[in-house]
Amino acid sequence: MGGDPDEDDDWRLREPHPEPPLWAEEPEAPAWARGLLPAPSSTLSRPVPGSALRPSFLRALCEAEDVLSRLDASALAAPAAVREGLAARLAFREAAGWLAHAEAWVHPLDLALRDLGLTGSYAAAALSGKLRSALPATVTSGSVTGWTPEDPDSLPEDRRVGVALAFARALRRLATATSWKPLASTEAAAEAVRPLGGVVGPRAFATWKAAWKVAAERGSPLLAALAAAGGWRAVEAEREMQLAEAGQPVASSEAERRQRAGLVAAAALVACGRLRAIPLPLWAAIPGRPASGWRDDPRFGAEPDTLITALRQIAEAARGATRELDRLLDAAEAGAKLTAGLDRRSRLPDAVEAVLRAPAITPTALARRLGVVPQTATDLCRQMTRAGVVREATGRRSFRAFAA
Repeated sequence: MGGDPDEDDDWRLREPHPEPPLWAEEPEAPAWARGLLPAPSSTLSRPVPGSALRPSFLRALCEAEDVLSRLDASALAAPAAVREGLAARLAFREAAGWLAHAEAWVHPLDLALRDLGLTGSYAAAALSGKLRSALPATVTSGSVTGWTPEDPDSLPEDRRVGVALAFARALRRLATATSWKPLASTEAAAEAVRPLGGVVGPRAFATWKAAWKVAAERGSPLLAALAAAGGWRAVEAEREMQLAEAGQPVASSEAERRQRAGLVAAAALVACGRLRAIPLPLWAAIPGRPASGWRDDPRFGAEPDTLITALRQIAEAARGATRELDRLLDAAEAGAKLTAGLDRRSRLPDAVEAVLRAPAITPTALARRLGVVPQTATDLCRQMTRAGVVREATGRRSFRAFAA
């Protein structure tokens, strides 16, 4: 205190003394120091650039964080059947949004019907004049889809639809199976991205994971997850290079790479406890955009200027998810009125819970779940339809499905 200028200086304002890197004494620098892999502190945990303080970025970040927090808290407070049903429906909404980004839009309910095995190839249905049967919700929605019934080639191809369904299953599992931790190890990560056509390099994954953890601990978990998604390409590149050298090249479109990066971002938010009841809503905002904006890429990475689009998409998708939650809560309320005062032996309360949990369900599947004969399940569906709890989703007289 006594006049020594060094003592009067605020230590927080001093410049750190430059020191040689830790690998200076090693015969060879680490891979990330030689530019082969992302540095643990370079792309994910670097100091915040000045553009991060711009009002447009801060507004987008605050909106995304706020809507996400409200949605996750509301989902946690909802009944278990509604919470599980919301996660399943959001997963199909995300798959539909990604499909719009990659190729052409399909209604989430139609993807759920496809996942149940009630519909098949969309192009084949168009060629046989049965497209309305294969895509009932899409055709009747009146939405701009990016395809026309007259041009079967404009419809999403079967392989791409299969990847979208695998994506939906992964997101649903992420939100509902607390024991599934896809980022826990290299093996777990490889198992998670394999159905989506991805691979994982062990050394690159270890470096990537260390950097993501540092970023998540030091700042916003959401920004850390988006930055980690931006660095995921290097994780795949290591293994792809090894496979290419072995004569087994990996073929992936840019849209599929972005899909896997989005799954990684969702897994990162669940792993750090930022999201506890829902998968990260991101792609679902795309179908609501004008057709010319469908293929706007959600930008992953650590640079604020590239993240504004992704943050706005997250906020918009989360608002849509909130509306979906409100709709499910209304259906649950209608079901509660329908089942009030019933005998304990009635299976109607169990049927209401089953249709809330599943995006779509057939009488046969309902019968199997409740342990009743199909005729009883069909009668239960009829009662729930009259009460406004469910609606018939296929428009058929046979092989029908119902959705809340």
